Amino acid sequence: MTINFTSASDFVSATAAKIKSFRSLPTGWHYGQGGPLRADVVNKALEIDGYYRQLGFTTTDAFPGANGELMITAYRELHCIETTLSTDLRYSVTHERDDAEMSATQDVSEIIAKRIINQIGAEIWRSFGLSTESTTTKGGKGSQASRSKTQKVVVFLSFSESVWMPQRSPFANTSAPIASRESLASPRFTGVPSINTS
Repeated sequence: MTINFTSASDFVSATAAKIKSFRSLPTGWHYGQGGPLRADVVNKALEIDGYYRQLGFTTTDAFPGANGELMITAYRELHCIETTLSTDLRYSVTHERDDAEMSATQDVSEIIAKRIINQIGAEIWRSFGLSTESTTTKGGKGSQASRSKTQKVVVFLSFSESVWMPQRSPFANTSAPIASRESLASPRFTGVPSINTS
């Protein structure tokens, strides 16, 4: 079976398709309660599912509530983030690790909810970066375990929060000089903008 996508908008995650289907729930679907979810709740839930995916969570799910609320979940290893969107478009965010509640925030705006999700996601990804058990060579002569490089944090004025930027590796020019004397006017363009971190 071959699936061809002509654009990014042609791809819809299974979770997004499930969320969209909640607009068509029958009245009384939950033991006589519940009905189709409102379009504004469904659209905001689709945004949260997309936000989880932008943060690198590839496993997500969604669950309708009998009172018109909608829960979107994201999973990574032992971690689960649950974002519940109420009918008044307020958010609750819960982070669980190995079924134990790590944090819970109730009744916040979309901006605050996304900030919390971003912080939890950063904590989860950092914990994987510091784990060397599954990536370190065990035993053997000449093998030494070493920590991963620490990433630089760079603040851009156009963003309200810091973003992670990979550190550039040092490089060497191994080609022979073209001219007998290097120009002192400007350095060669490397394709990587220089970033002042001080």
